[in-house]
Order: sequence, then structure tokens, then C-alpha cells
Amino acid sequence: MKGRELIQYISLLFKNLDNVMPYSEAILVHIYNFVLKSILRYDLSGKVIVRVSDVKVRYLQGMDFEQFLFKGYQRYPNYIPKRGDIVVDVGAFVGLYSLKAGKLGAFVIAIEPNPIAFIQLLENIMVNNLLGNIVPINVALSDQEGYGYLNVVNTHIPSGKAHLSSADMPGAKQVRLVTFDSLILKKGLSWVDIVKVDVEGHELQVLKGMKESLRKGLVNKLIIEVHTPVKERLPHIISIIKYYQYEIDGIYRGVLYARRK
Repeated sequence: MKGRELIQYISLLFKNLDNVMPYSEAILVHIYNFVLKSILRYDLSGKVIVRVSDVKVRYLQGMDFEQFLFKGYQRYPNYIPKRGDIVVDVGAFVGLYSLKAGKLGAFVIAIEPNPIAFIQLLENIMVNNLLGNIVPINVALSDQEGYGYLNVVNTHIPSGKAHLSSADMPGAKQVRLVTFDSLILKKGLSWVDIVKVDVEGHELQVLKGMKESLRKGLVNKLIIEVHTPVKERLPHIISIIKYYQYEIDGIYRGVLYARRK
């Protein structure tokens, strides 16, 4: 089978495909997709379901599996969600962390403001039969209530790089802003085992919106992905969590782990 015939075969193989591929094979989808788009202008995005760890997600171009490849969120065993835990996933994107926590038996509140990513999050929850374990909420957590604007990098494909911005930014979409404190109050939660935060540079605002929960010791553990410029943001984040009596267990690949003393 020669050049173009091989590419056509791959294209036909994946067209309208809903197969589940293990990650050892799914990593090749990135390569296949590059070749298909370059030569045949055919995009596999949204047409293949891949398996990452023990969860299934629909493949999207540019999807970042880094934290799962390097087990970044599993660096410390005591921070891995377990059955019965209550987890709040702030910046859930398409649900990789939420799905993993749900599979382990945790109850998860998955927060994702990007409307494009949120639709994919909903599908991934259903594909994994986790409707009873994961509650998805389409809002942005911040240090104030009201409305803000999210810079959606790509309006057709979910992007993990979406971030809060001003209204005049290209691709800006209005989103509802709520604080963590008000969220758990409305959900009737008096305790949260793990809060994972991945919000593209909005970490400080999320923490400020958690001040009452942190002060009262309602959150047991924090997993915070610190975005660039890390050297500028990290000292402020450390200052806040230490002020509320949290002890840092470590920082691995830009992810900070802290627990209540």
C-alpha cells in the first residue's frame, strides 16, 4: 500500500468512527490527524473516542493529555480522589480530571465556563456513564459575583487556553461569575475533600473567592496548577494558602499540592 492509498485507508478507517482506542494507540491519532489534514484536509477531531487512563473522551485536535501522561495530578497518593470524596474541579475543560475522580467513586462538581468545552464535557460524562457522579456547571469561579468575559480561543473546538478577559477581546463571550464560597453554600456542602484548580492564570481570583471556605477549614486539600508567569504568581498563591493554615506538600510540573494543617 503506497503513500496516498495508505492515507485514504486511514481516512476511511476513522470516518464516522466511534471506536474506543487505548491511549497507546490513541497517541497515534495526533500523527494521523496531522497527516490527514495536511494531505486530504480531513480532520479526525470529534470523530474518534479515545481511552485515557480508564476514562473515555472524544478526541479533539490539540487536546492536552500531559497531566495524565506524566500522572501530574497523581504525584501524591493522598491527593488521589477515593470513593465517597467530594471534589470540586475548577476549570474542568472536557472533564479528564472529573471523569477520573468519578470513576474512582468520588462525587464531583465540574466547573467549566467555556461553552464549547462544556458541551464536550457533558458528552464525556454521558459516554462514561457518570451522570450520577458528576454535576457539570457552566460558570466561571472568581472573587466576585456577576458577569465577565471569557476569551474563547477557538469557537469551533474546545480549547483549554480560554481565559477571562475584557469585552473587546476577539472571541470574548459573556459568562456568569460566582465565588467558590457562594457555590458550595448553594449546593449545601459543608465539606470538600479536594479542590483542583486549572484556570489559565485566574488562580488568585479563585482563591480570593474561597476565603470563607478556607478560613473555616471547609476544604481539606488543594491541587492548583500555576500558570505563567509562575515566578510572579506562585509567591502570592503560597502566601494566601499559608495565611489560611495550609501546608504545602510539594510542587510538581507547575502543580501545587497543599492540605489543611
